[in-house]
Amino acid sequence: MSWLTLAAVLPVLAAESPSYGADFSLSYGMGALLNRWPESNVHGFGGLRFDFFPTPLDVPGPRVGGSIWARGSAWPGPTATETVGGTVNQFDIRWQQYGMHLAIRSDALRAWGGTFGFGFSRMDIEDYYDGVIALPLMSLEGGLRRELGRGFVDLYAAGGWATARNETGGWEEWWTLSGNLAAGVHLR
Repeated sequence: MSWLTLAAVLPVLAAESPSYGADFSLSYGMGALLNRWPESNVHGFGGLRFDFFPTPLDVPGPRVGGSIWARGSAWPGPTATETVGGTVNQFDIRWQQYGMHLAIRSDALRAWGGTFGFGFSRMDIEDYYDGVIALPLMSLEGGLRRELGRGFVDLYAAGGWATARNETGGWEEWWTLSGNLAAGVHLR
């Protein structure tokens, strides 16, 4: 009986129009890692994002869905200072960050709107005392969105907070703060 039901329902489902939405965007931003180890210098990063929604683009009203994203350090790169054996060393560092957010995007049928995200991410910072430190970050972002037909431009601020063990085994806080410019396309 279940095979007969499935055979009857599949053609109906295939004939329906898609009932979901998706966006893809690329971004560049400037920001800082705020902690005693890296220099609190402003540095660059690039990123990409895939947003998915249970409603298609042409449905009026805000869209609530999910966002999978990743970004990594770029020019100008962040630097860090370490004192080892009485010698102070300053060097370039690299990091990668990826995460998932609850994504809230304003009505895609309006020219101007907002964008908001809240979720969790992981940041891997290389060369942390000759190793890698992994930071589980709680992250938050918000800003403006300009709709351009099938495309859009976002200007938003983002921040994050984490606690992690340092090189001596104690706990310390890490903060991130950035400004971002993203250009993207509505996939559906």
